[in-house]
Amino acid sequence: MTDIELSSAELKKAVQSFDSALSALEKNLGLAIEKMSNVMEAKPSEHGDNGDKSDLVLREELASARAREQELEHAITEAKGALSLAIDDIRVVLGPV
Repeated sequence: MTDIELSSAELKKAVQSFDSALSALEKNLGLAIEKMSNVMEAKPSEHGDNGDKSDLVLREELASARAREQELEHAITEAKGALSLAIDDIRVVLGPV
């Protein structure tokens, strides 16, 4: 195997590993958002009887965390798109792998 073929094979393996890692991250992020949604939809009595004020604080914190997670999900989607374009560019440069 030539150095170029070896480098190409290593690059392909690295790209596949990175893509798998991104997919796993997206899946786990989706599960986290789903759990947050379930908590946000829970009735105040399901959190215990700590009073309306503590429930309001919890809901505000959860809403803030959910917004941050949605921003992260958007960033991951953009990164994955950019990665796909980069992979396509690399494949064009390397030719058939």
